[in-house]
Order: sequence, then structure tokens, then C-alpha cells
Amino acid sequence: MSASEIAVLLDNAKLEIQAHRFTEALQLLDQAGRLSSTPVREREFLRGLCLSSLQRAKEALAAFEREYEHFPLHPQAKEMILDARTAYIRQLYDKIMPLDSKLIEAETAKLICGLQETVMLWEAGDSDEALRSCMRVFAEALPVPGAFELFINAIKRRR
Repeated sequence: MSASEIAVLLDNAKLEIQAHRFTEALQLLDQAGRLSSTPVREREFLRGLCLSSLQRAKEALAAFEREYEHFPLHPQAKEMILDARTAYIRQLYDKIMPLDSKLIEAETAKLICGLQETVMLWEAGDSDEALRSCMRVFAEALPVPGAFELFINAIKRRR
């Protein structure tokens, strides 16, 4: 398939995104990926946008990271990586322990960054270090009485 045919698939995917048909856009983007033996500029970025809109933050993060890896001069890829990391951390945290809306409003950037470190350690299998990281986060960024214990109990129940 020629580069122009791949470009048409990308253009059609953009139209689907504008129409908020993210699943259909993903199908077109995946088709474009199968037809090219090399990375296609914007494809992973557009996939990331679709996946973010579908609340699939982990997959969105991976897509934005791939776009940035292959095309580091992409004007928005690095920014979207940060946004996707934040969304992914928030999704994980909300799954583990849903928060009171007032507490969510009170979250700080330090809390998000600290939880990101905690989740990365947890997913890497280092649960002891993840728990220590989590303890630091709650002690420094979220000094709410009992919040850390609730978080740890929620993690233990998920095992």
C-alpha cells in the first residue's frame, strides 16, 4: 500500500475523532499500522487521543510514548505523555480507593507524582518499596488522618 493510501486512512481517522467515533478511528489507525513496515507519523498520537477518550489511560500512555520515541519533535507528544500518566495514575488510584470529591479537589501535583512512583514500583513487582513510597506520599502530600491505612487495606484486598 502506498504512503498516500496510509495518509487517507489517517485523514479518515481524524474525521472519526472529530465526530467522537473513537472506536472507528482506532480501527482505521490500526489498519494504517498494519500496512506500513515503519512507524507512521501521527498514528500513535491519534491512537493515544482515541484511547484517552475511551478512558483507556494505560494504553493511551503507551501510544503517546511510542509516538515520542519515534518522532521526538512531535509538538504535543511529550505533553500528552504527562497528561496520560496523570490520567493513568488517577484511574489506578480511583480503582483502589475511591475518594471523596473534596479530597480529589485537594490533590496536589506532589500527590500525583508520588502516586505515579508508587504505581510504577507496584507494577514492577516491588510491593515493599511501593508501600514505602506510598507512605511517603501520604505523609507529605496528603496528611489526612487514616487515609494511608485505608489505602493500604484497599491494596491488600485487591491482591
